[in-house]
Amino acid sequence: MPIRFRTQDTKASWARKINELLATEGTLSEHFREVPQTLFQWQTMLNELVQAATAANYPVEPTLFRLGETRQLWTRKLNKLAEAIEAGPTPPGP
Repeated sequence: MPIRFRTQDTKASWARKINELLATEGTLSEHFREVPQTLFQWQTMLNELVQAATAANYPVEPTLFRLGETRQLWTRKLNKLAEAIEAGPTPPGP
């Protein structure tokens, strides 16, 4: 079943869902070890995760999480990231 984030989720719920999403993704799971305590730590961790997924050829939009964005926008970005990770990496071109 696909993992989806909601705006009303708590930080702990987001962390649990991210850990569940990355449970089978060995190369990406190293970027999320513990629940970030501050919004800046969340931003840093999520941006590192996006960069790692992009580098590992996951079909991720190279978008960044920004502190001034709404929780709704972060939720949309998290759902796009989850969809890309669930889809798996794309093989490199010829």
